[in-house]
Amino acid sequence: MRHRYAGYRPAGPRVRAFRLLRSAHLNIAGWSAILALCLAGAMLGYLIGRLLQLSREPSTAAGALSVLAMLVTFDRRRHARTQREQ
Repeated sequence: MRHRYAGYRPAGPRVRAFRLLRSAHLNIAGWSAILALCLAGAMLGYLIGRLLQLSREPSTAAGALSVLAMLVTFDRRRHARTQREQ
């Protein structure tokens, strides 16, 4: 007599994992490069904030987040272009 088993899928709706970058699959070197770029953006934001006599913390955070937003935007555009080509 054969036993039948239920499928191994969840009963509820499938939840996709949140991915910051869609087309890039990064290893430790890639994430380190992103961290270095964000730190460089934070330093640039800090220097611009000092030059314009603004508060340090918001200008530093804005510099880092602007670099991260730029990287995500470029990656999403690349992902959309590759999806159109398929």
